[in-house]
Amino acid sequence: MKELTQRYTVKTGSINPDTNYICYAGKPNSIGIRANGNLNKCTVALNDDRNAVGKINPDGTLTLNNEKFSTWVKGFTTLDSWQMGCPLSYMNSNSVVGDIAVKKVS
Repeated sequence: MKELTQRYTVKTGSINPDTNYICYAGKPNSIGIRANGNLNKCTVALNDDRNAVGKINPDGTLTLNNEKFSTWVKGFTTLDSWQMGCPLSYMNSNSVVGDIAVKKVS
């Protein structure tokens, strides 16, 4: 964690929590559990299919869609403050093809 904090500080020029907010949806250890057993990353985008990252199975095991899940936590690999601050906002403005970010054009 110390190494990640140092890399993020170097990239952003600051470790100030007021300017370098990391959204809970972008954190790998944060997940929402819906009443129906579905798993989500974001509590703002409850009806967004990109947010349905998995489910709790009847036997108690979890099924995760790794592609969807990794999209939400990608900021931890890029250290991009926008991706970490609001993955949903970032996804609404960009899409990813492989590891290449593509700007959406309206």
